Amino acid sequence: MKERKIEFRGNLRVVEVTPEKVILSDGSEITCDVAVWATGADPHGVTAESDLDIMKGFFRVNDFLQSTSHPNVFGGGDCITMENYADKPFPTKAGVYAVREGPFITQNIFKFISKQPMVKYVPQDGFLSLMMCGDGEAIGSKFGICF
Repeated sequence: MKERKIEFRGNLRVVEVTPEKVILSDGSEITCDVAVWATGADPHGVTAESDLDIMKGFFRVNDFLQSTSHPNVFGGGDCITMENYADKPFPTKAGVYAVREGPFITQNIFKFISKQPMVKYVPQDGFLSLMMCGDGEAIGSKFGICF
């Protein structure tokens, strides 16, 4: 990080973001052209307020991406936890899963409406992760192999 002139500041909160800077809880400021906000997935307040089954703070769905409490509700992406994978390290809250779940949700809604057997969604074990290094290169990782 020092080589790339990247400064780490821990245990601080962002107080304000303006078009020119980010203001931190200790009063310090970081000037920038573009602020990128990178966070993990957290459940939305609407989840807890709903009457849908919840697991680990997210909507609980079965293998068909269907609510376990309301069979006419389907969900995917960061707002769900699949009940059969709740104790496994995947699927993580990553966009690749949301993208792959979309076609299954579409297909299963049509099958649900027409009372046909639905298609089971099985998440892939891993996916490609890339981290930009700031010099036109990136570090990649897939299936435990870094490159």
